[in-house]
Amino acid sequence: DSSYVVHEADQKYRLAIIWYSGIAVLFFSILVGLNATSVHGYYEQKLERMWAGDPLKLEKPLELRGLQSVESGYPYLLISASNTEGISGNRGDRFDPVEEFLFSRQFCGSERTRFERTDSYMGGGMRLFDAIAISGAAVSGLQLRNPFMIALFTVLNFRLGQWIGAPCSATGRQKDTSPLRAFSPMQLLIDRIRCRLQPKAAPSYLYAADGGFFDNTGIFALLQRRCEIIFAVDAGHDPAYNFSDLARLQRLARNRLGVDISSVNSSSGQIDFGSICTTENAGYSRSHFTVLKVLYPPDGDTQDAPSTGHIIFFKSSLTGDESCDIKEQASVGSDFPHDPTADQFFD
Repeated sequence: DSSYVVHEADQKYRLAIIWYSGIAVLFFSILVGLNATSVHGYYEQKLERMWAGDPLKLEKPLELRGLQSVESGYPYLLISASNTEGISGNRGDRFDPVEEFLFSRQFCGSERTRFERTDSYMGGGMRLFDAIAISGAAVSGLQLRNPFMIALFTVLNFRLGQWIGAPCSATGRQKDTSPLRAFSPMQLLIDRIRCRLQPKAAPSYLYAADGGFFDNTGIFALLQRRCEIIFAVDAGHDPAYNFSDLARLQRLARNRLGVDISSVNSSSGQIDFGSICTTENAGYSRSHFTVLKVLYPPDGDTQDAPSTGHIIFFKSSLTGDESCDIKEQASVGSDFPHDPTADQFFD
């Protein structure tokens, strides 16, 4: 017979490890914020250093509410993101797993979460490059399907998105004065339990990430505002020219806004991408863009009649008139100009 000898001191030692580990987990879940321990801050600093110079040399952080693009003669900036929180699941007869979320100089939020003035949202402390980094935060465990990868990303807190306060809530008006403790796991857990116990209650926290999870073209927000002329650049990874991002936009626009997007030249309304798609022999396109027609439905608020607009739709492409360095880059065997999102390196 085989027998096991259990030492009491060994058992006490193991129980002590479990006990102290539990205390450490509880301590850090209360005091350490999820945003402070993610890689979002590193990503934001890299973007800011690239487009605005060394952040340490700036007199003060570039705040979103202080953006002066219109005064300088540039368009009003809408920074498109998405959120997967605060969604009850039903809007009529549809299930919406992802919703849009916009950052701008005047307002932040969405139709679902409501909009709040940027001056008061997050205590007026939302930074410009924080919003830009959230808009491009394509790394997120919530978008994965493999449960093991989701668990790994969650445990490591490996993500580029950020937890933010819900607009028009007490949390959404608080300035992040203590980034290390803000948005701790315990705060989020308590908020989720509250929403479960009170089904009609809105969450106090939202998870904001890449706007491409909702609309990768960025056109949807402009269609909501019934813009007459839209210049759009589709720089997504699409080496086969399937135009999947535009197809998704067409579905979103038709189902949610009643807006129809079609070709301006075709009598059937079918969009002809022949001028943009590459030819088999040379690998070049005849044109970088095509023109699309937008048909807006009657506006119920203003009683306006149906109106039309146009989208000048550019696609990453080569037409053969590029400089020699761009042609050389395309000839080395890469997917250029359709490099995948995972390729974040400059060649």
